[in-house]
Amino acid sequence: MRSCVIFMLIFLTFWSVTPYCQAGTVEQTEREISHLLSFIEGSGCSFNRNGTLYTSPKARQHIQKKYDYIKKKVHSAEDFIKYAATKSSITGIRYQVRCGNASMKSSDWLLEELSIFRTTESHQSPPPSN
Repeated sequence: MRSCVIFMLIFLTFWSVTPYCQAGTVEQTEREISHLLSFIEGSGCSFNRNGTLYTSPKARQHIQKKYDYIKKKVHSAEDFIKYAATKSSITGIRYQVRCGNASMKSSDWLLEELSIFRTTESHQSPPPSN
């Protein structure tokens, strides 16, 4: 009985503190997803979705709509890419991006941009306050 009480106290303590520990992560994830959505829209690339080419603003609209629908499943920018920007939820066909003459999977394209964004953002730390 005593071990059950101790277990419950530990569990409740961890459970109540967890959202506060993840706050920085949630904020960072939202920044990254916002950046990726803006990147898609401003890319000027064409998006092949189920055999139809879409402009980058139309692609952003579609991916934003999917993201809004599945937001509770998304805990990282990688989840956002996986669940909202990789393939059709209905047909399972992967999205392709065409930028100039180059064509690639949308997931590869966005993962590369995410890596660049993270590197750039980590080098832009605020100056120390005195």
